[in-house]
Amino acid sequence: MDAGALCLSSSECDSVEVLLSSNIYQDTVLGTEYSVNATHVYFNDKYIHVRLSDGREISAPLAWFPRLHHATNEQRQQWELIGRGVGIHWEAIDEDISVAGLLGLPHD
Repeated sequence: MDAGALCLSSSECDSVEVLLSSNIYQDTVLGTEYSVNATHVYFNDKYIHVRLSDGREISAPLAWFPRLHHATNEQRQQWELIGRGVGIHWEAIDEDISVAGLLGLPHD
């Protein structure tokens, strides 16, 4: 299974990936570690879309993030990556989102 694939349960995967910290994962079969970070952010009317360093793209409803939902398009475009892509920050609306949070994983 490649690092970009998503498993809904461990029985659907050949190997199991374990979260080691907020963005470092370990493949339990191969024993290799890799990290995943945000590389780009964009929006449409209803969703935030985040491109990840492993090739995946994840989306979440803006309704999950009230500050982003109520922000202007100009404010949404003023994002910056935190910690080389561990998270995303919007200064004008005081919003921070972690990649681990978007992936539904436990995070620091």
